[in-house]
Amino acid sequence: MKRLNLIIILIFPLFFTSCIVIDNTPGPPGRDGRAYFGVDYEHYAPYSYWDNNSSIPYNPILGEYYRTAPGLYQFEYFINEFDYWYGTYEIWVNRGGPGGPHGEPDIMDQILIPC
Repeated sequence: MKRLNLIIILIFPLFFTSCIVIDNTPGPPGRDGRAYFGVDYEHYAPYSYWDNNSSIPYNPILGEYYRTAPGLYQFEYFINEFDYWYGTYEIWVNRGGPGGPHGEPDIMDQILIPC
């Protein structure tokens, strides 16, 4: 019994000396997004399409998406042999967000399957 009391007296103060550590350091940032561009139409297919984006082929498949780099590009397309439209468009990439708490990676990195 004396031995049990001695053990209790020695161990009991250890419970009061313990501390709780909360670690909310963010994990690594998520991966950057990917940029895609495609040409499609609503009523009539364009007569021809031109684009200075090197990722888009000369005669793109309508409705198909092509992986591209961020940047500012010019385009023009003919409605018929005489009428055309032209303009510029910009493509950008969404940057990866901050990681989760406790050093976990961004939750979207765990959900998305890399291509």
